[in-house]
Formats: sequence, C-alpha cells, structure tokens
Amino acid sequence: MRRGCRALPPRTLAAVARTADNDQICSNLLALRRRGNIHLHIDLIAGLPYEDAAAFAAGFDRAFALRPHQLQLGFLKLLRGSPLWDQADALGLQFDPQPPYTVTATRWLSPADLKRLEDAAWALDRLHNSGRYPRTLAELLDRWQGGALSFFAAFCGYCRAMGTGEFPPQDCIAEQLYRFGKGLAGMNPLRLRDLLCMDLLACRRGGRLPAFLRREDPDFGRVAPLLRAGRAQRALDGIEDPRTQFSRGLLRFCILYSGVGCCGGGRTLLFADHRRADPVSGQYPLLPLPLEEFFLRCEGAPD
Repeated sequence: MRRGCRALPPRTLAAVARTADNDQICSNLLALRRRGNIHLHIDLIAGLPYEDAAAFAAGFDRAFALRPHQLQLGFLKLLRGSPLWDQADALGLQFDPQPPYTVTATRWLSPADLKRLEDAAWALDRLHNSGRYPRTLAELLDRWQGGALSFFAAFCGYCRAMGTGEFPPQDCIAEQLYRFGKGLAGMNPLRLRDLLCMDLLACRRGGRLPAFLRREDPDFGRVAPLLRAGRAQRALDGIEDPRTQFSRGLLRFCILYSGVGCCGGGRTLLFADHRRADPVSGQYPLLPLPLEEFFLRCEGAPD
C-alpha cells in the first residue's frame, strides 16, 4: 500500500492543487502498520514550491517515524503542460531541460540542498528500503544525534569518502555501516557486529556472513557436525528435521557474543530458518539459544 504523509506548508498544497489532513493520514498509516499484514510504502517528493530544507527534513522524519517498509524519496519533475511547468519562472523552479525535467533548484532549496537529499535517498534505498538492516538501523538511529534524514545523508557522505562507488556490493554496504556505526557515541562494536549478523541471517537465504563479521571460535566448528549427525533435533524443537534443512542450505547459524540474542548476556547460538520468509517484511525467522544449552541438549540426544 502506497501513501504520502508529511505536513506540507499550506502554500505548497495550494501550488500543487492538493488538500490533505496529514494528522488523519498518519493516524491511518499507524493503524495499518500495527496490524502487521500490509506492506506499507510511503512516497515523498522533494523540490516542491515553498518547502525549504528544514521543512522537508521535518516531514521526512515524521514519515520515517511511521516505520513504513519502504520510504521512497523522489524529486519533483515538471511535466510539459502541467500547472507547475507553466508557473516555473514565477515560482523560481529551475529544472533540467532534458526529460524527465527534474527540478535542480528552487527559491527554497539550493542545488547543494538537493544534492544532500539525493545522497540521503541513495543511503535510504540501500539501508532501509532494502529491508536488510532493521535491527542495526534502529540501534544506530537511536544513538544518532539528529534526525533520520541527516543520518542517511551522513552515511552516504561517509561511503563517498571511503570510495565506495555508486553501486557497491551488499557486503560492502554492510561493512561500511559497521565502520560508520562504530564511530557513534556509546556504540559497542561487539553489539553492532551481532545486530548485523542477525539482520543478514534474517534476510539472506543461505550463504556465509561477510569476513568482517566472522570471529575465531572453536565452538563454532562443533555445531555443524551435530547438525549433520542429526543430534540437534531436541535442541531445535521449532524446526522440523534440522539435519535435512541444514544439508539443503535452509538452516544457517552464527554465534553472538554481546547478549543481544537472548536473556542472560552469554554467548548465543543464533539459527536462521530459511524455509519461509515473512510475506510482509521478507525476513526469515531467527531462533536464539544459549550456546551451552544447545550443546547440553545435543549431548543428551540418542545416537
């Protein structure tokens, strides 16, 4: 479901011939989000008349706080023959002379302002709209000293400074997010690592974690043989025939160290069940178990 929700200035609404009760729209969207059975997609347009950078940032942050599954940030395009095309000079709208006639500056947004929004859109697509980092993003945004829009713009700036390129591989994005996040005040690198492990296991079917997230741990090598031998059934009550699922690449695991996986704060063995993804979020179920408890249950299993 696609909707738009932000408090546009009255003059902006008038300029684009729209009326909206933003409070009611946001209330409706929150109700839909709480139901959890609808994919929520919100569209925002930058470059509208009478909307400056501060007003757009406030509207973006308000829309992001609704936790849509996708928040699409686009840029105003002046269609030939439209009212805004006819009023472009009067409204001070500058635009690319080539189709699709994207706005490049307004009286209220400089080219630098729009470039910053383009940077934010780049990061927004790779971090939030991809659906790959819900736990990591929630943690980092909670620690970020600023709004969501400024976070995404800053992350893009960091990636540019690191020479990431326009279309980096997903492992590269994950590593840059880890390095960027480590620099935030109060962020425990081990907790950040564990959150990224959870996110990647929950969104990737099969495959291995990127090298920067792996840790040398002798207990890690004890897990796969127990799965292959069929001794993990008692430990993994929620997964039918773990041995077969593991052999098919539908059961993956890692070890967490920061206590983020389950209560107690000890080492956690995290399993990802890649048989079925949530139809709305696309996330695979995660099953955390205290590591020692897993081994004890497996040792008690019959040969």
